[in-house]
Amino acid sequence: DDELPRKAGIEAALEWVDARVGPGPVAVLGYWQMIRGNSFRSNRRVPTHIALQLGPDMSIERVVQAVGRATFAGAGTLRANGFDAVTYLGARADFESAVAYPRLYHAVRA
Repeated sequence: DDELPRKAGIEAALEWVDARVGPGPVAVLGYWQMIRGNSFRSNRRVPTHIALQLGPDMSIERVVQAVGRATFAGAGTLRANGFDAVTYLGARADFESAVAYPRLYHAVRA
């Protein structure tokens, strides 16, 4: 049987696509999975772009979590796939908030 199991995780699904399709772009869509903190990568694939529009009533913690799905310890894999950085497509305020959040966290924590 060559079908992907219905409850396969994201990494397993990407590995399944890699084995059958090979290199090429893959879009992963899923607000809830992003908020939960799932990684969107496999052994050969890492995020190259993240499109994010969560809405005005979303908490900063959820925005940071979703933006963080495109950050990882996989810069070598990103470069091997021909990209120097992840491209963010979304609201400027969300991105700036996510970038500033660690400073706020450390200031409040100190």
